[in-house]
Amino acid sequence: MNYDLFPKTRTYIDVSQGVFTGIGSSTKVDSYPFTVLGGIQTYLGVNSTLVGRIGYTNGFYSTGPSYSAVVGGIDFGYRYSPFGRFTVTYSYEHQDSINANFYRDHIIRGTLDHVFVPFE
Repeated sequence: MNYDLFPKTRTYIDVSQGVFTGIGSSTKVDSYPFTVLGGIQTYLGVNSTLVGRIGYTNGFYSTGPSYSAVVGGIDFGYRYSPFGRFTVTYSYEHQDSINANFYRDHIIRGTLDHVFVPFE
């Protein structure tokens, strides 16, 4: 769900529910991870953007330890030309794991997107 707060600012809510189980005689326990995030996206200027999000997640495992935590992140994007953009992201996440009930991560990521003009 999105809502335009100002002409260049948008707020959003994202809700997700997962269903994970093992295959056959797997020792993986069933889990039903639930996450709700709220965020805001805005222009800082002609060439830069900022996205922030914060939320809650819970693993809801059938047995064993589970997680219940705050999650969130921030993205900063800069358009250095009409054909290119650089983005830096930080995220704090909890995820379901194959060999354990769950894991948590601090993710720092940089991406570079550049479009090349077709040539003959």
